[in-house]
Amino acid sequence: MIPERKKNNTQKATPNSETSGQKEQQSSQPDVTTGASQSGREIGEKNREYGNKLSDPNLSDAERQRIIEEKKNYNQSHR
Repeated sequence: MIPERKKNNTQKATPNSETSGQKEQQSSQPDVTTGASQSGREIGEKNREYGNKLSDPNLSDAERQRIIEEKKNYNQSHR
């Protein structure tokens, strides 16, 4: 059996100074969250909570309807 020769790849990738400078500049800037996106995130989180409650197979019909009504009212008040 003849051992396989490893290829000696001496070519190295040199980073583009313009590209790496842009990345550094972008990472040093703080994340800005608009009020709308923060509000949307909160609404989504609340709706996930409602979904988790509604996925309970032990809910009575009355409890399920109460949660659905609560979710509906919450979403209408946050439009």
